[in-house]
Amino acid sequence: MDIYNLINSKAIQEHCRKIGHKFNTEELTVLIYRNKKMSVEDKIKAYQELIEKYEDMEVIERINCKHYDSVKDMIRGEIKRIKELIDILKRDEQDVVYSYNYWCENVNGKIIEGKNEFRDIYKDFKEVQKLIEKEIKEDTEDNIISFCITKRTLSKKCTIRAEYILDENRKLKMVNISNLKSEWLDISNICLNIPTPFKKRRFINF
Repeated sequence: MDIYNLINSKAIQEHCRKIGHKFNTEELTVLIYRNKKMSVEDKIKAYQELIEKYEDMEVIERINCKHYDSVKDMIRGEIKRIKELIDILKRDEQDVVYSYNYWCENVNGKIIEGKNEFRDIYKDFKEVQKLIEKEIKEDTEDNIISFCITKRTLSKKCTIRAEYILDENRKLKMVNISNLKSEWLDISNICLNIPTPFKKRRFINF
């Protein structure tokens, strides 16, 4: 695993690589979680590599993060969360509705919403998949850049949201999944102190 590729910012990524900055297992866990381009499957593989090959450590308690004796326990919990939510998203159920929306990049490079997710609802995941495949096929200019699929229970107890980007082959790649009704993740509240190449500007009044 190239640990520097986990950083979203290209400038910070190259800076950390240049100075040989070292990340501990907890920091790598957070970088994987926040990566915007890795598929959830690739994130799971990266998490498993941390469990198998990297040193274990304590996760200290923060305001929004509980204490863990082992960061690997937190990682295992995140893997379990992802797999369970994917299963719920695709599961056939009676009391649910699905919706989706997507975003396009226009000729000026501006990102715009291409479809309002509240306009239409559908009965199952497969139906939404087919409609999205049709949207991609009809997008002959490759303007669509991302999708979001939402599953809601009619009781309003659960709202699963899956975010996708399109890979180089214009295939859907899930990059994030969450339960909007109950999600409060320790891993998302850990702040990282990463060296950056940016310098403070000094302004002098004449």
